[in-house]
Order: sequence, then structure tokens, then C-alpha cells
Amino acid sequence: MNPGRFVEVCAADGSIRNVIGTPNIDYFDSTAVNEAADQYRPGDQTEAGKGPNNGGDSNKDRGGRTITADWVMGWTAANEWANYTRTFPNAAYRAFVRWGSGAGAGTPMNLILDEVTSDPALPSQTLRRIGTFNNPAPTGAWDGAFIYSPMLDAGGAPAAVRLSGKKTLRATVGNGAMDYNYIVFIPDPSVGVLRVTATPSPANNATSSSRDPLIRVVFTDRDTAVVAGTIRLEVNGTDVTGV
Repeated sequence: MNPGRFVEVCAADGSIRNVIGTPNIDYFDSTAVNEAADQYRPGDQTEAGKGPNNGGDSNKDRGGRTITADWVMGWTAANEWANYTRTFPNAAYRAFVRWGSGAGAGTPMNLILDEVTSDPALPSQTLRRIGTFNNPAPTGAWDGAFIYSPMLDAGGAPAAVRLSGKKTLRATVGNGAMDYNYIVFIPDPSVGVLRVTATPSPANNATSSSRDPLIRVVFTDRDTAVVAGTIRLEVNGTDVTGV
């Protein structure tokens, strides 16, 4: 095992098939047995499978390059995750996930994308939220019914992220059911300055039966950074900062 190992896309050694990852460093899977069909990495629990002969995504085009074997991350469960490392040219990117689901009617598809901000070769990694992907219903089949969905911010609007240099990103399975194939990052020169985001919990317009509800706000630095001394909390127009 070589925790945190990665290879560049299209490098001569550009495949990590059969390489064994390290649990809780490279990935987390809730089942001890690799359940995938035609396993991509049979030596670990990562359930990437299907390959050239067992279904999956029917679209083999990768930006003008046709592939012969297509592997998808399937047999997923909530909170399972996998890390992906790539070197990005400095740009603001829009991200799209390629995924599908043959689950029952009304079953959502959810995936969370974070940046690993600590050493990706060590356990207990720290994360910075980048965005989420959501489709409110299944696509109709586990094989041959894959679609693209855009990355969203905490408010459900299309989101962008600025990336530069070597980055390790983590995809974490949310509630519902789905298989995902890949996440594509497309540079968007129309994106301006990406400012600090604030994610409140409970969400806007939420209700609570608690007499003393806990209000939590997570600030995420982007092109700009939050200045702690300028943060103010108002409730019904009254400044309650520090109360």
C-alpha cells in the first residue's frame, strides 16, 4: 500500500487498476467485501466495477477520446467516500458529475464534494466543502441511463470553485442511491471573484421546537477570506453578536 498515491491523467502509468488503497486514507467503504462486478481494484473494498462487459455508462466519449472500458463507483452507501488527486491549471471551474440510478421512484441521488486540506497520505483528514450534486429522482436504470448534474452551492444554485496545482478532492455519498462514473471540471472564464460563502444551520426559514436552538454558521474562504472581527449576528434585526 502507498497511501495518497496518484497518477496524472493520460500519464504513461495512468491506471491504478489492481492497486490497493488504504482504508480511511484513500477511501472509506462500509462493507468488508468488495461487491462490484468485474472489479477494478479487487484487493480493496472500493467498489469500482462493471468495466467493458457489465453495463454501466453507455457513453464512452471523454472529450473526443473514446475509451474501451468504463468503470463506475457503485454498490454505494451513505457516508462512503473516495479521494481523487489531480493537478489543476489555475482557473475557476464548473463541475459536473456523470451518474445514474435504477432505485425506486422518488429515491434521490446525492454526492458531496470536499477538498482535503491536510496531508492526503495520513488519516483524520480535514476538509473544506466545495459543493454538492443532487438529482431528486433516479434516472431509470443502473446501466445505460447516466446523466450529467451540475455542482451546487449551499443554496442550491450552480457553483464554481477555483483550483490551482495539485489538489486532493473527496467525493462522499449522500442519502439516496446512485452509481457515479466521474466528475468533470470545466474552466469558466466568465466567473468573477469567488467571495466567502456562509452556510447557516438551521437553514433559512427553518423552524425549531427547541427553546434554545443552536445556530451554527460555517464560513468558507475562497478568492476572498473572512475577517473574523467583522462577523455580526442579528436576530429579528437585533445585533446579538457575543450574547
